Amino acid sequence: MIFHDSGNLYVYFSGVPSHSENCDSKAEYILPKEHQFFSQIYSGLLAAMHSESPVNGYVNGCIDVWSKSKTKITRIDLLP
Repeated sequence: MIFHDSGNLYVYFSGVPSHSENCDSKAEYILPKEHQFFSQIYSGLLAAMHSESPVNGYVNGCIDVWSKSKTKITRIDLLP
């Protein structure tokens, strides 16, 4: 995970992306700072990363960052 100077969170997952969004980058995901549950999703991602637990989730659309579109995270599910 990387905090971008825009305030958005870049998230990188291991494995092959399995979504159908038509963004320029399928492997870079953005959690937009405007997301109403930004803090909760960020906390969940941190917990999953440190415990090496899998996550699942949903994406919906793309976000333009410096003329390149990145996949927008809308939901994260913490898996057992």
